[in-house]
Amino acid sequence: MEQDNIKNGPVVFQSDDKSVSARYSLVNGIPHGESAVYKTEGEIIQKANFKNGKLDGEMILYENGKMKFKCNFKNNVRHGEAVYYGKDEKIIGSENYSEGLKEGKTEWKDENGNLLFTENYSKNKLHGEKNEYYPNGKIRKRYLFNEGEPAGEAEEFYKNGWKKIKLKG
Repeated sequence: MEQDNIKNGPVVFQSDDKSVSARYSLVNGIPHGESAVYKTEGEIIQKANFKNGKLDGEMILYENGKMKFKCNFKNNVRHGEAVYYGKDEKIIGSENYSEGLKEGKTEWKDENGNLLFTENYSKNKLHGEKNEYYPNGKIRKRYLFNEGEPAGEAEEFYKNGWKKIKLKG
């Protein structure tokens, strides 16, 4: 039986140059359930879940056999936490989504685990505080946003945490 004729059940696809292969479960000819994409050496590149041909559930991307990105999807859009990984699969970034829009706290770190910045979102717009950090963890700069628009001037801080005062005149 040729793979092109498979409508239901497991199926394996291979790229023309045979460098990548993918394993899907099909229902009525469309992806439904777990899938995986591999390099020919057997190294995993991606795992994902589908429902009626759309991403639904967890998707994980790999690089050199290590996790680089993990996110949940609902009806083909990001929904829930998205996590980015650096060296040795340490978390370097996280974002939250609701029906494809950024919602809530976003946080990014450098490869050593030092906090770089945090942001808050509401319906994909910066809302609330955005903070940039010194390597010692103290806030370097604080911004306030209201529905994507700056709300006042940014505050700057010294490495010891003291607020910088702008003198007039």
